[in-house]
Amino acid sequence: MSKPYDYPGGFLLTKKKAEALAIQEFGTARGLEQEVGMGKGFFLMRIGKLVVRFKPDVIFNSGRIRVDVEMWNTSGFLCKFYDRETLEEDFDVLQRYLGQRERELLKDWVDTSSAEYCHREIDILNEGR
Repeated sequence: MSKPYDYPGGFLLTKKKAEALAIQEFGTARGLEQEVGMGKGFFLMRIGKLVVRFKPDVIFNSGRIRVDVEMWNTSGFLCKFYDRETLEEDFDVLQRYLGQRERELLKDWVDTSSAEYCHREIDILNEGR
């Protein structure tokens, strides 16, 4: 039998818990199913052109449920984190995620543009203040 820490994110997200969160946030759990190619505790639901994923937070291992919403055949997505017991939103984990994402985007900008270019752009922005 697997131990809780053997699961990605440190816990097993059950279908029952994913269904409760889906109903709470989207008003339905119709079509919620195990995500193909993923381990236990990863669920997928389609609502029209929206694709909704319910999974443990494997980025920070916060013990929270992560919900990603994306429009089919587009780039980008929305992300929220929920307490796995109360199903309340966890804004602290979301802020950590957004901070990490901002650092990654800034690093990509510097890596693809050059540090000198980025420094000049920042100086121009600061002159306008």
